[in-house]
Amino acid sequence: MKKVLSVMLSLVMAITSLTMATSVFAAEAKTVKVEFSVYDGGVFTMEPAVISVSSDLSDKFESAVGYNDKGDEPTVYDAVIAAHIRMFGEDFMDYAPIKYSSGMLNQSFGESTTALGYRINGAMDSGDGNYYNLESALKDNDSVEYMFYQDASFYSDKYTRFDKRNETIKLGESVTLTLNVETYDENWNTVVLPAADMDITVDGELVGKTDANGQFTFTPDSLGTFGISAQGQYSDDNDDYEIFAPYCTVDVTSEINEYAKKQEAAAAKSVFGAQESFTVDSSFDFLTLIRSGYDVSEYTKGYVESVKNNLDANGGKIVSSSTGKENLGLYGAVLLILDELDYVTTDFYSYNIDKAFAEADIEEARPHQYHYKYAIEAAEPTRAKAIINDLISNYYTLGKGMENWGFSCDNACHFLIAIAPYVNDYSEYAEDAEAVIKSYLLEDGAFCDPVWSNNANGNSTALSMAAFASVGELDTAFDYYTLLSTNFEKGAGEFTFTKGGDADSFATKDALFSLYYFRGQTYDESYGAGKHLFEVKSTAPATCTKEGSKHLICKICGEAKDEAIAKLAHTAVTDKAVAPTFKKAGKTAGAHCSVCGAIITPQKAVKKLGAAKLSKVKKGKKAFTATWKKVSGVDGYQIQYSVKKNMKKAKTKKVKGAAKKKLTVKKLKAKKTYYVRIRAYKKINGKVQYSKWSKVKKVKVK
Repeated sequence: MKKVLSVMLSLVMAITSLTMATSVFAAEAKTVKVEFSVYDGGVFTMEPAVISVSSDLSDKFESAVGYNDKGDEPTVYDAVIAAHIRMFGEDFMDYAPIKYSSGMLNQSFGESTTALGYRINGAMDSGDGNYYNLESALKDNDSVEYMFYQDASFYSDKYTRFDKRNETIKLGESVTLTLNVETYDENWNTVVLPAADMDITVDGELVGKTDANGQFTFTPDSLGTFGISAQGQYSDDNDDYEIFAPYCTVDVTSEINEYAKKQEAAAAKSVFGAQESFTVDSSFDFLTLIRSGYDVSEYTKGYVESVKNNLDANGGKIVSSSTGKENLGLYGAVLLILDELDYVTTDFYSYNIDKAFAEADIEEARPHQYHYKYAIEAAEPTRAKAIINDLISNYYTLGKGMENWGFSCDNACHFLIAIAPYVNDYSEYAEDAEAVIKSYLLEDGAFCDPVWSNNANGNSTALSMAAFASVGELDTAFDYYTLLSTNFEKGAGEFTFTKGGDADSFATKDALFSLYYFRGQTYDESYGAGKHLFEVKSTAPATCTKEGSKHLICKICGEAKDEAIAKLAHTAVTDKAVAPTFKKAGKTAGAHCSVCGAIITPQKAVKKLGAAKLSKVKKGKKAFTATWKKVSGVDGYQIQYSVKKNMKKAKTKKVKGAAKKKLTVKKLKAKKTYYVRIRAYKKINGKVQYSKWSKVKKVKVK
């Protein structure tokens, strides 16, 4: 009875509200983005993916399919067509057609059967009892699950679903999923129960089972996007049942990866936000934009038309409008873009672009040195190595790098990125390029070349980061990333050519291009931990009396820390020496701080100049000799003598030099008594100063 009821529900879902209708064309097609998946034969033939669904798709394919929806909104049927185009290309009707008859689709996704169903956001109806059907309108962010029954006789397959459909976690974290199954209770009512003991897969590999509560915990050990699903049969007391498998996408990121992603998003908006369209000739820029994660839906239609027009005009070949010739780099960029946009390049509007690329003559279609990387990335290995050999033989010199208007850091970076997919096969050239790039490193970043610019710049620093990231040299790449983000990041999405300079569009574009390679690398937990980009948020300046401090916050993880700023040196001002006098003591020269007044070099007191004293006066024949003790610091002495006790009409003799200690005065009157005294002198500030006269001594000459 349960199986019969299940059959009835499936048939109702397939045919409700479906009628043949006259085509109704909206004045303007509307587009939504939905997640679409196809489950067939116990596997996802199309894993959940976001596709653009235009409301006019049913109009375009009405005659071929035999059906057109009636509404102006994008519908489930429009989404089915969009998914066919994604999986099989624009010409899907030739080999995986959609066919409609008797109120339902009887051919789709390569299957000829009506044993199918679909759900919108996990439900068969909108909650009002009306089952979803091909006419059901879709909104942005809806999910559509298109499922083929494995039990095509009784439609007994059980629908299972995780409690989470998309989850983002940091590396080192875990996510616990609960798997539920829709089944029936004893009264035939639909119930949702935990799906216990179900096999769980991660990217198709069996990793464990759900517990009794239907739970499974996933702890990834690397960055990336992981698809978690279930397989096998669901069992209850009555029977074993095939399942419609669940799907959960788990994005595992790191704090570094998340911050770099924000930088990319802002830079993409800064560089390309005002761009109106992209064509084949701007494929290199368009690929950079796509790889940044930017929403390019507004450009996709115009770009695809440009590729088709180029192929139409050139007999199925991609030709550069600037040279009128095939170009391997342009081929590579186009192929990589179409792959990102989920187009089948082997049957793109009946053109096999892969074949045209493979048959293009390497010498005739030789690209610019900076564009070899796109051709190498897009080519199959043998062809890619032939292109690398051409690059090396024509442009690379060991010890100097790649030539393009001379040799430079930027040239070597583009070369290393180009050969990165095959770095193990070209280790000699990879090691040489790494050494060349490092030779351009300065304290603040990398410089381009001595001729053009020998100052560190944002462009060369960014490209160096990309080059080392592309070959897995993550620590070195992070060092350049730190320099780029610290010295050349002006603000959100803007980078500078010079340190602390103005925002520069070329530097920002090179940073955007380079961040893709840096962010795209897989960091293990030990690498991601402890990596910071600290930015100063506030500063308490240091003075000469106390330390200052800086408050820093990591741009990546938000961690905060404070750093001390050493005290400033004192601003020394000289305190001049003060010469001692005979009346007052002096000072030595010193110094003090003009800011805080602190004494740097203390001034020391210098004793005042001493007075001279006569030791003795010895008589001689018509002469006398006066002796005295040396007085330090003076310029000399004056000796005064007179025949009068009061020293009237005295005569004075000058003795230069502090070291002199005696003086003989001759040509005196015999037998005469003389009175003698002494004083010291010194010239201070341009004026001669004297000590007091000593006590008088008398002497009677012979």
